[in-house]
Amino acid sequence: MTVWLNGEFITDDGVAQIAINDRGFLLGDGLFETILLIDGQPVFLEQHLSRFGVSAEMLGMELKLSEETVLAEVQRLATDAKLHEGRGALRISLSRGTGPRGLLPPAKPDLVLLMQVAPAPPEQPAATPVTTHISSIRRNEGSIASQMKTLSYMDNILARQGANEAGRQEAIMLNNAGQVCCATIGNLFWISPTHELITPELESGVLPGIVRAEILTIAVDQEVAVTEGAVSPENLATGLCFMTNSLIGLRQLAVEGAMPDAACQALFNDLVTAYSEAVRQYLSTSGS
Repeated sequence: MTVWLNGEFITDDGVAQIAINDRGFLLGDGLFETILLIDGQPVFLEQHLSRFGVSAEMLGMELKLSEETVLAEVQRLATDAKLHEGRGALRISLSRGTGPRGLLPPAKPDLVLLMQVAPAPPEQPAATPVTTHISSIRRNEGSIASQMKTLSYMDNILARQGANEAGRQEAIMLNNAGQVCCATIGNLFWISPTHELITPELESGVLPGIVRAEILTIAVDQEVAVTEGAVSPENLATGLCFMTNSLIGLRQLAVEGAMPDAACQALFNDLVTAYSEAVRQYLSTSGS
């Protein structure tokens, strides 16, 4: 496996070294992004790097990572991983680097930046429902970390572990107010029985997802009624619920008791088609 670490490629016969006092390893003091690759080309790269940069700035990390750098390096990573064609997953990880013992970061952090490519999950039909349950693990809407993809993902790990133990594929996480927040690996949308598209607002503790933003734009363009607001767990037993993330796109959720009508299903199918077209157009434009 080839990785890119602080500007250098390291292959299987080398050793990618992270210091034992690295704050990302010891404290989860860092960030990551996961980006879909199609035929070696990153999807929505500008949006991912923008979110990455904003989060780094919020944490006081001066990140210097350009689109040109990523595009130049990812080609070799994808090729070496034998993923130059087909679907891959680019992971970019950022740690604040080494520091003294304790919580306070060094005044001048020596950032560690890692890029690696792996196979993306097999593409599944969007309308094949993912089984779910409501997790007992709550999302903390009062935490600034809820707005970022930090290296500390323990709440999501425990929620997904709980879903697995319950015989479910995914967990729906509520926030401290008891409102629907997110899935363990993505944002949530609900198509109401009146065919309105509703997604939890960012202030409820959800990550500002890249696909989430695309779906909101698509819905407005298609003149679908859209609301960013509160969704209760009881709402999910009606209409249609789906989740989004960069690797899976859109995926319908199976919620106990929910029986979406034909109009809800049709709206979901239209959004799936429109999102696929948005990805195609992006790749066509960015590759020209």
